[in-house]
Order: sequence, then C-alpha cells, then structure tokens
Amino acid sequence: MSIEQIAVSAASVSSLRCGGEIRRACFPRGVKDLREVYESCGDEVIFLGGLTNTLVTDEGVDEVALFSDRLKGLSVEGETLVAGAGEKLVKVVRYAAKCGLSGLEGLANVPGSIGGAVRGNAGAYGAEISDFLSGVDVFRFDVGQPEYLSREEIAFSYRYSNLNAREYVVRAYFSLKRDSVTEIAERMKNFGKKRSASQPKEPSLGSVFKRHEGTSMGWYIERCGLKGEKKGAFSFSVRHAGFIVNDALCDGAEARAEDYLYLVRLAEKRIYEEFGIRPKREVNVIGDKRQERNWR
Repeated sequence: MSIEQIAVSAASVSSLRCGGEIRRACFPRGVKDLREVYESCGDEVIFLGGLTNTLVTDEGVDEVALFSDRLKGLSVEGETLVAGAGEKLVKVVRYAAKCGLSGLEGLANVPGSIGGAVRGNAGAYGAEISDFLSGVDVFRFDVGQPEYLSREEIAFSYRYSNLNAREYVVRAYFSLKRDSVTEIAERMKNFGKKRSASQPKEPSLGSVFKRHEGTSMGWYIERCGLKGEKKGAFSFSVRHAGFIVNDALCDGAEARAEDYLYLVRLAEKRIYEEFGIRPKREVNVIGDKRQERNWR
C-alpha cells in the first residue's frame, strides 16, 4: 500500500491529551487513497476524526485507523456550503458566517471535524447539524465504492445517525439561508458566551453521556455526589459534572485512559443504582474490551 501508515500517539492529537499508540494511522486525501486502503485492507479499518470525542485506551490499537485531517475543502454554491470531512466544524461555521450564510451559528464553538459531527449529529442550543444537511459523499468500505447519500436517506436522532461503521464520510453539503453578516456574527458571539460560561476549559472529550429525556447527565452525576470526584489526572468537572476533564497540567499526574474509564464506569454504576437509568455514552472508546464499540 503506497499510502503511508505511521505510528501516532493518541495523546499528541486528542483533545483530552491522553491515549495509547495508534500503530497504523492513515491520512487519506480523497477517494483514490480510500480505494487503495480498501484494496489492501478490505473493511478491516476503524474511523477516527479529530479525537475530540473518542478515547483510545492505553494499550493502543493495531487496526488501520483512518484520520480525516487531510480531507479538506470549503466552497459555496448559491446557498449550499460544501465542506470536506476533515474541516473543523468551528472553521466551517465561521466560513459560512463570512459568506453571509445562516443556520450553523449555534454550533460555532462545538469541537470536532465535519465527518464526526455528521456521524454523531452534533448539536447545541436546540440546533443539530442534520437540520442543515442536504447530503453527504461517503466511501463504502463494504463494497469499496464512493456513494452520495441525500439527507432523506440518512436517519438522524439525538446525537445519532444510522451511518454505519463501513460508511466513511468524505464530504458534506449544507443548505443554508442568506442573512446579514453582522447579525450572524452577533448570534455567534452570544452562543460563544453561553458556552464559555457553562462548560469547562480544561482538556476533555465533551459530554461523557447523552442527555436522558432532555436532562443533562451532569445533573444525575452531581446528585450521585460525584462532582469533583478524581481518579489520577481526571475528575468530573466542578463547572459541569457531565464532563470528565484532564487536570494533569495543574497537578502533574500521569494521564491514563484507564483512569478516565474508571470514572465513566463509576458514574454508570452509581446512576443506575440511584435512579435505575443506564447512561448512554456519547464518548466513543477504542480498545475497551468491556464496552462494545459505539461508532459515531
């Protein structure tokens, strides 16, 4: 396979600053590279975006892991915005605003790549990325071919799409509306202030669990007495208990993925014992033998 495979430490690229070695990382630039990976590996690959909501365990992974970083490109055709899967969602929202296209403002400060955001139906402040999606280009690793899927062909719900583990997002198309650049910028500023006031600034993977019937799992975690609970370098944030943050920069502790997972499992156990609720993870875990893979 001519497309390069390299070893990458998850800790060096993850927003959590933690994780083991990804021993066969690939950075495809387009369909040609993806087809080459398929011809060499079939569907024995895993998809990684920007590692903003995915934890790689300390043991690392041996599978060929596809990063979307080099799947770039931003353009506007009328009121349609086209974005490569590797573009950061933050950058795409700002680009849309600069072009006078409205709709994505509520996602202005949501981390992650476009591919991951579409797969996981990223959202904030009542808006979800699927609200503005008109379609996606995917590469299907079950058949080794590219395909266009319209919005109507994809099922979305809260933090979920039915894009399967073999459908690799290459490009996304968004249907937006023309509006004043100034007014769009003001809305983005207000959303940014709200997010800054309510969410932790320390490294994290975002919300650990999905909301339960509209209520943040941080509410349940706090009432289980776990707010501020620590394990190694990690703790449930005192600002928002729904986040597990990396305090290593403050206390010098080694950041071990197993300590993060310890807190995840502790919350799952306590919430079930106290409320009879089984939390659904929003964070994906690669290499956790105790948790079935939940691709997003």
